[in-house]
Amino acid sequence: MADIQDPDNRGTIIFAWWMTCLCDAYASAYYRRKPILDDEDYDIDFYTAGPVSEEGSDGQNPGPSPREQLEFLGYYKAAHSLARTARQMSRQLWKPSVDSDGVPFETLLTFSNLLSEWRDEYLSSVGVPANYSGTWDFVSAVSSCASDATYHVMWIILYNALDDFGIRELNGSPSPPPNISQIDAVKRKVVEEALHGALRIAGLAGVLTSNGYLRLDPAVMHVSCIQAGTFLARLGRPEVANCIAGLEQYSYSYEEAGEQAREMRKLYEAVRNGESELNHMESVTPRMVGPQSVPQMDQPQQAEAPLAGHGHGSMMTQEAPSQANGNGFSHSGPFSVYGR
Repeated sequence: MADIQDPDNRGTIIFAWWMTCLCDAYASAYYRRKPILDDEDYDIDFYTAGPVSEEGSDGQNPGPSPREQLEFLGYYKAAHSLARTARQMSRQLWKPSVDSDGVPFETLLTFSNLLSEWRDEYLSSVGVPANYSGTWDFVSAVSSCASDATYHVMWIILYNALDDFGIRELNGSPSPPPNISQIDAVKRKVVEEALHGALRIAGLAGVLTSNGYLRLDPAVMHVSCIQAGTFLARLGRPEVANCIAGLEQYSYSYEEAGEQAREMRKLYEAVRNGESELNHMESVTPRMVGPQSVPQMDQPQQAEAPLAGHGHGSMMTQEAPSQANGNGFSHSGPFSVYGR
């Protein structure tokens, strides 16, 4: 690719390459298959499309292109780092030995640490900002929400693997292993992060749905809505309403999303009526059961950061959270676009 002389053609081809590379990695984690690409299959870096112009943005010296802006923001580096983790998860989790024996604790600990490190290094740069002081158009809103949700859905995927396969050191063991306290601590962390991620995705879906953006979105939040919504439905959480509403809005463009929304609602109702959808992680996962009316699906559930107006260029009007941790997540309510 570096031999392509025309900078525009080179930039277009490299952009297509990175989208293919990232999609292969994320899809392998979403759909439980081995990735086609390995880390060793390429050595292209992020800036071989040519140097970014630092000139002014007048007619003779145009400003940076959207691709260059993504490079400025570190999008490629962050997305590739998370994609490599997703690729490793797929190779370690989706194999027969894990299906039959469980997830080795060292594997679980490795992925828990990798996801935490990614959050600390990248999430504040490429995710939803801690406050909305600027003007967000459709592309900005959907891109940041999608980057944010892609990270959080990885915790849900890890949780689902533990619930389906269990932990190898605990499966069939007649007595607890010596490191049982450490194992339990990591299990609780995965539950906490998965629930936090699902609530955050539900909040983001509520914001985008209330603004009508999912009618235009090319499905970049589709998988996140399914994963988060299914997780919340399995726990009997009413915030699943946001994901259902998002899928129903997606159904204007993707017919299957409507059926996915209906199945999610049925699952929620079954869990609220006492059915259990959990396996190995049931003992450490909080569930909400008992009679409760099914949440209304025609309005997003507790969307705490509405967008002002429904046109392009509208501004997100939510103020910065009054109590936030180092990652910009609010602790003031049950959930919002800022998380717990």
